[in-house]
Amino acid sequence: TSVSMLLLLFTGYLEIWHLYMNAVVSGLSLGMQRPLYESLTPLMVRQDKLAFVNGLVQSIAGIGQIAAPALAGLLLTFGLKWILILDLATFTIALICIWRVRVPNPPKDVAPTQNWFESFAEGWRFIRNRPGLHAMLWFVTVRNFLFAVCEVVIVPFLLIVSNPQQAGLVLSAGGIGLIVGGLLMGLLGRSSKLMTWIILAQGLTGIAMLFGGFVTDLRAIALILALAFLAFPIEEASSTTILQSKVPSELLGRVTSVSSMMSKSAPPLAMLIAAPLAECVFEPLMRKEGLLSDNIGLYIGTGEGRGMALMILLTGTATLAATCIGWRNRAMRNVETDLPDQEPPMRTADKHIAADAEVAALAR
Repeated sequence: TSVSMLLLLFTGYLEIWHLYMNAVVSGLSLGMQRPLYESLTPLMVRQDKLAFVNGLVQSIAGIGQIAAPALAGLLLTFGLKWILILDLATFTIALICIWRVRVPNPPKDVAPTQNWFESFAEGWRFIRNRPGLHAMLWFVTVRNFLFAVCEVVIVPFLLIVSNPQQAGLVLSAGGIGLIVGGLLMGLLGRSSKLMTWIILAQGLTGIAMLFGGFVTDLRAIALILALAFLAFPIEEASSTTILQSKVPSELLGRVTSVSSMMSKSAPPLAMLIAAPLAECVFEPLMRKEGLLSDNIGLYIGTGEGRGMALMILLTGTATLAATCIGWRNRAMRNVETDLPDQEPPMRTADKHIAADAEVAALAR
């Protein structure tokens, strides 16, 4: 897709609909990529290091969150072609890295299914028959939906209270939160209560959103974004680690496909809903003559942008409510103790060690 976009641009045929097609194809590819690497991680990483590695992946995403807004603004002054060239260059670097990594083959199925639908259904049945895992995945999905609602309105909200350069810097604070949260998993990953950290992280996000509805100071907004994004890698890495620990290796790809579909389908749905709600419902309600200007408006203010602020406040309230419901769900809270850990798959390095030991034993 990067090559095709670059060729279309250089030949003068690039149109808006090409960018939409590029987004669809890229989304399909990423939708396959995540379950694949999450399934391969336990084959390459010791079980006691899984949480740290999953957190590190989230931290690396945070680096992109910081660098991308600044680089985009800088490169756009030179033209779109330089953004596409950089995109292609980074893809090439990533491809070379994967090419040089020795990736082990996953264990073969005992009874392989016949088609993709049966594979997906098998992954869903595994989750559905384990109430703790089932509740955890819905918990994360609801969180992603509510978080995406805030993401939709935060950029136009920032552009009302600041200029584009300041908005980019404030958004970069979210990337700093991602990095810090991912690195924190190096410490939290040693805990035997990752589910507790998932619930607490969601509570932190809810509190940050709640305060976000009241403030307009850019430094306060940057701090709130950093806290909200700090919780994200803790929740994502912890839930991924629990799945990798509790699901058999031969089923992990199918289960992570289901979990990825659930968590990743929530943000697009939120984006479809949030923008019309902000423009047609909440912004009119919070105008100076709006229906809520004489009550809620006394606390969060009225005028342009305050409807979006109310959306952020309500989303934070819903996130805290979901946190309380999750904490009261005993099956989800005790998923790590109720479900047994799966036998760790033999990693490639371990196989070589075992083979060498067998050869030495035969020689003796």
